[in-house]
Order: sequence, then C-alpha cells, then structure tokens
Amino acid sequence: MNTVNFSTMTAPALVDFYNRHSMKPVKRFSDRKAAERRCTELFESLKSSSPEKVMNQKSTELRPAMKTSLKLDRRIQCEETGEQWKNAHQMWKDNPGYMTSGQQDRLTAQLYIAAKQGMRIVVKVNDLNFSLVSVTEVN
Repeated sequence: MNTVNFSTMTAPALVDFYNRHSMKPVKRFSDRKAAERRCTELFESLKSSSPEKVMNQKSTELRPAMKTSLKLDRRIQCEETGEQWKNAHQMWKDNPGYMTSGQQDRLTAQLYIAAKQGMRIVVKVNDLNFSLVSVTEVN
C-alpha cells in the first residue's frame, strides 16, 4: 500500500476508504476535490504512522455533551392522548401523521436540550403537545 489513485475512485469508494481508516466517519464529502484531498491526507498520515502507534490509539472517547445525552430518559409522551413511547423516533414511526421527520428532529432537539439543563418543557407540533416523561438533573 504505497500509492493509491483517489482520482479514479468513485465517490462511494472514497467515503468507504475514509470511513474504514478514519476515527471520524463521514456520510459524504462536500465535493470531489475535498474527498480526494481528505483521503490523500488520511492515506499519508497512515503511511507515516508506525504500526505500534496505530495499534495503541485510544478508542474514540465520548464527548462531554454525548455523555450527558446518554444519561437522558428519552421516553416521550403526548399531553393530549397520554400515549408514551420509548423515544421521539418511535413515536414518529408509530404515528407518521403526527409530524414530518424534520419536525420530529426539531422536537427531539428541543426536548433534549432542555432536559440536559434540567428543564421539562412542552413542545407543540401540529396542535399536539409533547414532553419528556421524566426530566432529572443530568451530571
């Protein structure tokens, strides 16, 4: 593995190469030039790394915000119907007519951000009110 011609690789192949060798996977690159540049930089860094250095790399540690998110009780409820789900995505899968996927994403963000700050809020989407079932102090 001395040289790789990234200019002849397809976009999915570039993403696959990058994700197999990088600590931070990507879904896609902004453009072809960026993909080739980032893959080349990654390839060069891999070539210059000794096998011991690569083997001793720490696994990706969770960022503080991620640690906090993992502690949240994600159960969500509809205030009008009293229904509860294990998370907002499950609510949306069970009731796709309640909101669009984009609205579900924004609902999730608003509820989780408030919960991380120890606040229980009610978010109205399409005339339905949603809240997290339980909000406790997250440290």
